[in-house]
Amino acid sequence: MTIKRFGRATIFVNLIEDLPYRENRVVINNEEADGVSVKYTIKPELRERGALLRKLLSDRLKERRLTFLNQDIELNLGHPCGTCVMSNDPSTGVVDRNCRAHGIENLYIADASFMPTSGAINPSLTIAANALRVSVAIDRVLVSRRGLAEPAVV
Repeated sequence: MTIKRFGRATIFVNLIEDLPYRENRVVINNEEADGVSVKYTIKPELRERGALLRKLLSDRLKERRLTFLNQDIELNLGHPCGTCVMSNDPSTGVVDRNCRAHGIENLYIADASFMPTSGAINPSLTIAANALRVSVAIDRVLVSRRGLAEPAVV
């Protein structure tokens, strides 16, 4: 194995978030061992944004040695979002504004799937905040069914 020494270096990673295209989906596939497969198409606009980012970095960091480890798009499924479109209209979305699934009274989906995109950052805090918001909505439904006066405070 050959190791080249470049001297002092800083390594950083950058992410470009993909847009929530409807055809990019997790689908049921009984031929797969886990019963699902991922359908994913890299759009030309994503490649263009990646090229623009590399150009901007090269222009801004021209006084430094800069090496890109990859010139193409690397799929990073670490922050998957957008798999359950939010809409109050069941014909255009999976969940309503309170993350309640259309057509299934007792199903709420409070993970990252309601978010169209995560903005290329870890969405954990947004997911947690939304889950707290959804818990209040669930509590209101339960309170109204039981005829109680006030929902619990979260």
